[in-house]
Amino acid sequence: MIFQRLIWAGLAVALAVGIVQTGVQHLQAVPIILAAEVYEDQKIEAPATTTEAAPAGHAGHEGHAMAEEAEAWAPADGFERTAWTFAANVLHAFSMALLVFAVMGVALWRGTTLRALPLALVTAAAGWLVFHFWPSIGLHAEIPGMDAARLGSRQGWWILAAVSAA
Repeated sequence: MIFQRLIWAGLAVALAVGIVQTGVQHLQAVPIILAAEVYEDQKIEAPATTTEAAPAGHAGHEGHAMAEEAEAWAPADGFERTAWTFAANVLHAFSMALLVFAVMGVALWRGTTLRALPLALVTAAAGWLVFHFWPSIGLHAEIPGMDAARLGSRQGWWILAAVSAA
């Protein structure tokens, strides 16, 4: 019975947090992403115009490779993109809510009812510090046109920062 209550409470909190987080991202991050995509689209279209002057045997191969990269699946602008962002935010918030509620449940099980809420707040703050704040100190957002480290190096930085902060 308590397990079901924890799951439903976690889902309710995750939906509320997902709505707020998606709204904040829509106001702050989406304009930057859309501007970056305009830049990327211009960068992809530029080589297509230069390949027309190349010899006929070589122009088709280069343009075809660019076209295949451009055809990778991406959510459509507008509702579909917002819906997938909302789903990702809710899943992330649900996992964090379950962790916080599990810590609160253990505190309540031990009989420390007065300390369950502060312990949950400390757990949530620690999760934010470990998974968001510490890795972002040295791992800035990669904007198109900006020099960035290789993907493996960035992933290694994130893992080492999160593990060292934990």
